[in-house]
Amino acid sequence: MQIIKQNFSWLRILFFSVNIIFYLFFAWLSLSRGNFITEHLETFSVFGHLLVKLIFLFLSLWYAFFIFLRKKWQEIELRVSFIIILVICLFTFPILSQDTSYYFFMARNFFSGLNPYFVPLNYNNEFSHLFHSYWVSLPTPYGPSFLPFFFLPALVFKNSLIGAIYFYKLIVLGVFLFSLFIFKKILIIKKLPAHLFWFYAFNPALLLQLVIDGHNELIIITFLLLSLFYLTLEKKVWAQASLIISIFIKYTSFILWPIMWFKDGKFSGKNFFYSNFILIASTIIILFASGLLPKQIFSNLAYLNQSCFYVCSPLMQLIDNYFINYEFIIRFSIFFVLYLLILYVFLFRKFSREKFIFWTLVVFLFIFIRSLTPWYILLIIPFGILANDRKYLSASLFFSIYSLFFYP
Repeated sequence: MQIIKQNFSWLRILFFSVNIIFYLFFAWLSLSRGNFITEHLETFSVFGHLLVKLIFLFLSLWYAFFIFLRKKWQEIELRVSFIIILVICLFTFPILSQDTSYYFFMARNFFSGLNPYFVPLNYNNEFSHLFHSYWVSLPTPYGPSFLPFFFLPALVFKNSLIGAIYFYKLIVLGVFLFSLFIFKKILIIKKLPAHLFWFYAFNPALLLQLVIDGHNELIIITFLLLSLFYLTLEKKVWAQASLIISIFIKYTSFILWPIMWFKDGKFSGKNFFYSNFILIASTIIILFASGLLPKQIFSNLAYLNQSCFYVCSPLMQLIDNYFINYEFIIRFSIFFVLYLLILYVFLFRKFSREKFIFWTLVVFLFIFIRSLTPWYILLIIPFGILANDRKYLSASLFFSIYSLFFYP
């Protein structure tokens, strides 16, 4: 029996070591590039794409086994391997997209006395010749809440794009650790299983796309979790403030505002009018301070008027083919009907904030918006885990793998 236990201990160490090796391999792939800026996944050769997809495949399989064998792991093994992976993620330069560079352009424009919502990202920018994406010819699509997160990196490393991105990655790591702290607090308050924390922490889609590539969906997720945490403690002012910050990062969280209308699982007319007044007043103040008009927000938002990012969903293709002149109206109508149904089922009837957030984001991302990106999908995952249901956990695993293989 002792020999079996000892062998199983070595198998556990081997299991976590394999995971670390794949993150190291991904880091090597990133750091061995000839040019950190112009060479990324979209410009890789067929062989480079194959290597990345193989890493995605093995990390996805590892994560699936990790969930399946959730009661077999020791706390010390989890903590040590997680710390090692975080260090690897910190030093791995973004490789899957160029979004962190666009954040830098946005902050540079601001420090140059330009309003980033009115001038293109590549305006008077000595780095813009390195980018050929249509994004650089547009004003920033990100909300005012996100601007401060890149202020300090852009100020300290105003002439070094790589230095600013690494500084930003340090901030991202801090945000991720804070989100883990809040996630664990929610688990404790709701008396949910402790292993759910590690499902969130070790999720490869979150680590690769949010911690390594630094997409601001991590900040949206963090403030959504913070809002849920304060709602659980019945601190509605802090909950509303957190959700408003999340909304004005990329505006997506606006559709989640109805969670503020309820008290003790029941609809409250007082909360409805009070919270909506706070949202409207905050929106007016933020837009006025930013020099933004609603017209600028809608014209700058990528997902409202662009073509499909990599591929269209079957439903999107069907609507495009048969409702050429009315595709937006059809999409919006389907989304609105399903949104009302989700609102009724998961807030008015059963009341589960986590499930309401989960399904609202699923419907919004896969039915309403056209330019669905792999990192948008990540918004769904933490709330599927928090639902603490086998079906939702399986769905979170599916969306994690789907987001990785959504890349071309």
